[in-house]
Amino acid sequence: MSPHSWKILAGSTLIIVVLVMFAGCTGTPAPQSPNPPGNGIISPVPTAYSTTPGTVIAQSNNHFAADLYREINQENSGPGNNIFFSPFSISSALALTYEGAKGTTAGEIRSVFSFPENVSTMRNGFAAVNSGLNERNPGINLSTANALWAEKTATFLPEYTGVAEQYYGANTTSLDFVNQPDASRQTINSWVAARTNNKIQNLLPDGSIDPSTRLVITNAVYFKGTWEKQFDANLTVDTPFTKSDGTAVTAKMMQ
Repeated sequence: MSPHSWKILAGSTLIIVVLVMFAGCTGTPAPQSPNPPGNGIISPVPTAYSTTPGTVIAQSNNHFAADLYREINQENSGPGNNIFFSPFSISSALALTYEGAKGTTAGEIRSVFSFPENVSTMRNGFAAVNSGLNERNPGINLSTANALWAEKTATFLPEYTGVAEQYYGANTTSLDFVNQPDASRQTINSWVAARTNNKIQNLLPDGSIDPSTRLVITNAVYFKGTWEKQFDANLTVDTPFTKSDGTAVTAKMMQ
């Protein structure tokens, strides 16, 4: 990887917030393990219940999702607050980050996301999950996409970009962050918008890309589907509803 600093952003508005929280989740640096497979120092994670790569990654993602939900809920608990995030978007982006990390950084990422120790299991697991999410299913539109956006003058190991493409479906596009940071930002935003059917636009705000940027990692997930059991609209009725201030209004209720 290039020695220059680089930014990590993903195709979900939450990932920017979570990266701030991420530093507080890692805690004490992970203990060293002799000759670990994969990238550098690792730390213990819960043993997976299945050895099938795709299932291992699904279980790891579920473990991370529960941990992150508890963290977010503690900071956003209260009446009127909703929580909505995509754990797989976050873990996908940080899996690509992990592939380029070593030492304590790699160990902390793996600990937080419960990535499997075996690097082959991890890579094949993400490949399997991504393949399954992008299968064509009648009545359901579900897809996910990863991408790397690299400063054109920076040098990245071919092994890294090759792994990103082969196992995570993340092609690398060279952009001119140094001389055209805003144009580069708009290119990335256009990619995210296209992959989310224009549901996520202007993901990267003004100034988020600057001449010091060396790599941007994006993930986009799009889903549109219908309920397996549709609600009968005729079962909706007008019913009195008491608001928190004690006043009553008439609201449409489902039965």
